[in-house]
Amino acid sequence: MAPSLTLGEKLSIIPKLLIPLPAILVYTVLISPFSTALKRKKLYRLVFETALRTLGRASVHQLQWLNGTTLGSYRAWAKQFKVETLIEDVPKSGKKLMWIGNKDAEKVVFYVHGGGFMLPVANFAFTFWLFVQREYAKRTGKEISICVMEYSLYPQTFPTQLTETVHAFSHLLSNTKATPSNIHIAGDSAGGNILLQLISHTLHPVAGVPPSPLTTVCVRGTLLISPWVTLNEETRSYTQNDASDTLQSSTLISWGNHYLEGVKDSQLPYVKHLLTGERWFDGIDKVTERIFVTVGGAECMLDECSEIHQRLCGTMVDGKPVLKLDIEEGGVHEDMIMECGAGGKKLTSVGEKIVEWLREGHGDA
Repeated sequence: MAPSLTLGEKLSIIPKLLIPLPAILVYTVLISPFSTALKRKKLYRLVFETALRTLGRASVHQLQWLNGTTLGSYRAWAKQFKVETLIEDVPKSGKKLMWIGNKDAEKVVFYVHGGGFMLPVANFAFTFWLFVQREYAKRTGKEISICVMEYSLYPQTFPTQLTETVHAFSHLLSNTKATPSNIHIAGDSAGGNILLQLISHTLHPVAGVPPSPLTTVCVRGTLLISPWVTLNEETRSYTQNDASDTLQSSTLISWGNHYLEGVKDSQLPYVKHLLTGERWFDGIDKVTERIFVTVGGAECMLDECSEIHQRLCGTMVDGKPVLKLDIEEGGVHEDMIMECGAGGKKLTSVGEKIVEWLREGHGDA
């Protein structure tokens, strides 16, 4: 349920967002030809990304109120795109699974959305995965379905999201026709962090959290789109790409600090994945056959995404899992998903690489 706001909180949105936004948009468009960070952006992307950056002026409470719920986002999106809704209860967590496509498909992508642990899934994330599904069918003539997991947002912190993911994925394994070898798990930003929480829990169980379903199965692959792994620590790319990214570094640090409230020191390696030892992910080859990390060359998280890929490479055994890193030149945070938010009607080149990676994983011609 989205939080309620006091009258004062609602009224303060006007000076924070509604009044300055038009001026900020005009100013940004006018200076863009003279800005190294902005001059390569198309107008529709420039406007969309500037609007997103401006939203960072609002409080988390206000943003949660403005964005509603993940379930509400799914229903509104499905109505807009004339897609049939399929919503499934996860009894042990009280959360939902939302489907794009046939629940009984033999091939499934289990998707954990981003939003900095603060926000529900953006409706354009559903659009991105719809495009992926359609392109996959076009290339292979075969069906792949997307299962989107709902999880608790801030003020709930670790290990709440991990526990909900354990229950959601266990439910998926028990209630669909897809076998683990035909399932890919995917997460962007905070969703990528949650998937790494799940893998860490598989290799180093967290007391009080139900056993990981990945303890006994190995999935076909893991897709990490701009995974957020440092939370509240600035890297060089935070400064370097602050002007070009859709998320300002100050917003990332603030949200990271919020999420870390109450997290014990002993639990930090499960959420700040670069604090782990060099061998922390040893055994990951028994958890996932393949890992694909994507990141934008112009986003704040560039350094940490590159570093987590390097860390994972150090745990390979006989070439497993098969690792791939794609750094998109000029790409911002979750660039291929942002394209859909800005009104793009097709996948970007990185989106197409994701489809091809899925196709290769399943061995579909």
